[in-house]
Amino acid sequence: MRGLSLWLAPPEAGDAFEVAQLNEADRQRWLRLNHRRREDFAVSRALLNRIAPHASDALSLSHSSRHAAICIGPAGCSVGVDVERHRARDVIAIARFAFHAEEFAALEAAAPSQRERLFYAMWVFKEAAAKALRLDLLDALRHCTLLPRPERWIGRIPSDEGWSAWVYEPRPGLSLATIQIGGGPTHGPDCREWMKGPVRWRAVAHAGSGHSPSADARSQPGFFDNHRLAGNCCPHRDGGVTGSPQLRRSSPYRNAKPLSSLAKNPASKN
Repeated sequence: MRGLSLWLAPPEAGDAFEVAQLNEADRQRWLRLNHRRREDFAVSRALLNRIAPHASDALSLSHSSRHAAICIGPAGCSVGVDVERHRARDVIAIARFAFHAEEFAALEAAAPSQRERLFYAMWVFKEAAAKALRLDLLDALRHCTLLPRPERWIGRIPSDEGWSAWVYEPRPGLSLATIQIGGGPTHGPDCREWMKGPVRWRAVAHAGSGHSPSADARSQPGFFDNHRLAGNCCPHRDGGVTGSPQLRRSSPYRNAKPLSSLAKNPASKN
């Protein structure tokens, strides 16, 4: 497969899932899941079986509220994906506890009507980066940053390799991000949906180590009202990479705390 591909499956994809196709380990896992998690598992496994039945090293999978996303990258790269359904949360409290200070300042400065979308753009970027880098989520929340500026978005991750990331809103109230680290230059993912051909989703953000300002950045679909976001923000170093090699692969991503638990008790690290 050439280039980066990004797939999204809606709830109805779960109808194609068959428990009989699972191996014994996955069947035992299935039996331990509650009803809601079984629905998520069914959609994600149906999508995986449809497009990538033989797992690749450069593959990442995410699911949320009966939606699933998969990204597949070319040889020699690391990829990550995250999809999140928007829910009512105290995004300021979560960002104060878990995000970088500049991102918290950006959220505070944003118009109240924009805060939820901005928060989720930051969040899915961080989770996608955590998976690609195999970081503990709490490390990624603080050290993988995404900030809007009037002329472009600026992202930072703890890696010395070239990288690019994209954030979309395929549906109202649904945020999706993918990131490719290494593996050579990329011109953006080939975006596709379950039982459809190529699609064009609402683009929210594009950032990376080699990303330069776009001449029409202010008019891109989904671009935030940055004059409202950037006014009270702290100065941000202009660049896409920050060196923190000790953070890379510090702990398995599977041990990371989910967004729901942070939202319920943002002041607790336990």
